[in-house]
Amino acid sequence: MKEIVAIVQEPIALIDAQVKGYEEKQKQDKLASIQEYYNSIEKPELHWLGLPAIYSEKWLNASVSMKSIQDEINEKLEQIASDLITLSNLPEFGFEATEVYKSTLDLRNALGEAHRLSEVAKKKAEHEAEQARLAAEAEAKKQEEHIEGQVEFKDTKTFDENVLKPITNPEPAKQWISFSALLSKEDALALKEFFNSRNIEFKAV
Repeated sequence: MKEIVAIVQEPIALIDAQVKGYEEKQKQDKLASIQEYYNSIEKPELHWLGLPAIYSEKWLNASVSMKSIQDEINEKLEQIASDLITLSNLPEFGFEATEVYKSTLDLRNALGEAHRLSEVAKKKAEHEAEQARLAAEAEAKKQEEHIEGQVEFKDTKTFDENVLKPITNPEPAKQWISFSALLSKEDALALKEFFNSRNIEFKAV
């Protein structure tokens, strides 16, 4: 029985290998046709996009026609082109989001990255503005302290010069002068009163 089973199984295995080889050949031929069609599409804006990025294993199934594969490829390329336009119209970080999209082909993920970068930039701007404000306040305080120090030094210097420095009024030089005057009694009294008011010494000649 074992010999009979072995005799039967041998051609079955051979046929199975031939069938699998044929199916594999069919898949390789179909894959080559898919690649040829993809290469024939003019897509300068998608020059970075290779077939593997949008390829689907189901395309090699015998039940999937080339027409449906071509339609699916066209739809995917149109969708990718549309997504790129959306990203290019972003107010900021469109380039960064586009780079993320090229590696993932996930529009939501790319938009999320643009939003994340926008939040980071916003926080950075707020931080820099706060640092600039603090620096300005510190500089203003430094200038104020410098001015106050100059005023205090000036006041101290004025006090030293005007208060501590002795004030001297040198006594003017005096000398005796002899003169004769024709005076009435009233004139003589007035002249005496003037001499006394000026602390001038006088004597008869």
